[in-house]
Amino acid sequence: MNNEMTITSNEQGYTLSEMLLVLSIFMLIVSLSVGFLPGFSKSMEKQLFMDQMIDDLHYIQHYAMTHNMKTIFSIDTKNKKYYGFTDFKEKILVQRSIPNDIKIEKGSLNLEITFYQEGVPKMSGTWLIRAENSVNKLTIYLGAGRMKIEKL
Repeated sequence: MNNEMTITSNEQGYTLSEMLLVLSIFMLIVSLSVGFLPGFSKSMEKQLFMDQMIDDLHYIQHYAMTHNMKTIFSIDTKNKKYYGFTDFKEKILVQRSIPNDIKIEKGSLNLEITFYQEGVPKMSGTWLIRAENSVNKLTIYLGAGRMKIEKL
């Protein structure tokens, strides 16, 4: 009997230089992608603001229907805020700040809109929402008071 054991090591691992090369390439890719984040975050901030504004308009409209009272949505460009409140400003329903790089302008509709008890807007028209490199148009329709935002 032969008591000799033969141990064969066939482990195939990575060397330190290979690991450092892969890690440096990974860090280079990550650092390059961080450079694109500011533009993306500005675009997302604008989109989230417009989505929130539409949701708040729908809330003001829905509040008018469910509480059987007029509601008003008003944009204050001087203080960079918009408000939603009941008729005669009895109760403030929504109050939000407008980001500094976003400007809302009067299109064919004044910067204040009233919703009647049935949820129907008093007037239809458009507002222009300007951000750094883009202009969007928010349209409010008569009838059911539907709203949409489109890029110009």
